[in-house]
Amino acid sequence: MNELYRGHEIVVLNGNPKSAEIVERQTGVKLPTKITPLPGEAEFSWRLRARQLIDLYLDALSVVH
Repeated sequence: MNELYRGHEIVVLNGNPKSAEIVERQTGVKLPTKITPLPGEAEFSWRLRARQLIDLYLDALSVVH
């Protein structure tokens, strides 16, 4: 299931293992990263890492602007 967070969509890809991409909702641009769970990592944990990446990205943008 995809998740919206701070104007971004965490798009879950149903591969083996599952992974996720982050898409900026306003522009449709994918962030240049992919989140893949570590061996044995719970889905909640790697989704949390995706949200943390979004936070880092937005924090970096606020410094630039």
